[in-house]
Amino acid sequence: MEDFHIPEVEDELSKWMVGLRRNEDLASIISSNVQELEMEIKIRNDMKANLDEHFNIERDDFGIYHNIQRDYQTEAYIKELENTLEIVMNKYREHTQKQIEATKLEFNKLKENANECTYKMKIENQEKIINNMIKMMKDFLKEGNLHSNELLAENARLKAENDYLRKLINFPEISDNLNNTVKKAEDTE
Repeated sequence: MEDFHIPEVEDELSKWMVGLRRNEDLASIISSNVQELEMEIKIRNDMKANLDEHFNIERDDFGIYHNIQRDYQTEAYIKELENTLEIVMNKYREHTQKQIEATKLEFNKLKENANECTYKMKIENQEKIINNMIKMMKDFLKEGNLHSNELLAENARLKAENDYLRKLINFPEISDNLNNTVKKAEDTE
């Protein structure tokens, strides 16, 4: 199948690809932020476990207790951020899915238009090929008719020359037999 380039389709496809790359970049940034938050939660949980051990040992130390309270607040804040991030990501996914579906519909419409143009071009090319073949056949027919006319003229000339030579040497019997044989051969053709 031949490749046909339609500038409008290529422009639409390149715009679509730029938008898709932009969305992928945003998704990777959000994903890295989530990974950082998860790492911080893990660190905080590890700290909390360590602090719980120290808290049992040093219950009276107000600073450790204050840090534990702050860790609890941080953990609550991180959980709230995770929930908010999950809501944002769900909305982002829905929005991106809608954009992808709309872009696919537009792309399919452009593809259908491109296919129609392609089919029209193929039909036009086939018409040109058929017209060239018809012209060639007509030319061959003309050349064949000219050649057969030349052969008939040559045959008539040879017959006349043959008859003249027979008369010169006066072989009427042979001449009649040969004429009959030639006529029979022509009749069978």
